[in-house]
Amino acid sequence: MKNHEFAFVAAEAVEAANEQGKFWEMQDKLLADPSLLNLVYIARTATELGLDMKRFNAALDDHRFAPRIQTDVDEGNRLGINATPTFIVNGRQYRGAPSYEQLDAAVKEALQQIGK
Repeated sequence: MKNHEFAFVAAEAVEAANEQGKFWEMQDKLLADPSLLNLVYIARTATELGLDMKRFNAALDDHRFAPRIQTDVDEGNRLGINATPTFIVNGRQYRGAPSYEQLDAAVKEALQQIGK
């Protein structure tokens, strides 16, 4: 599976937004419509969220979060994860957008297996 052209920089942008307390807001905006994802949209979203753009741009320019993100990418590759989102419950992967019911059942089954 080919990653989106701007997936890595989007991950960096989410981490940079997190530094300013806006992780979920940035993540939700950037994942809402992948067809909009580009550098202009990322910058516009950061501005709309009221981020300190000097701090935000500095974090992106120096790739402060790239090593952590690359570690996550490498771990995902090692586990055979090739879709976002992917949930792993008790060793089983749920790709794409599994329903609440699917995940709830998987968690309950896993808890039963360990006697909880």
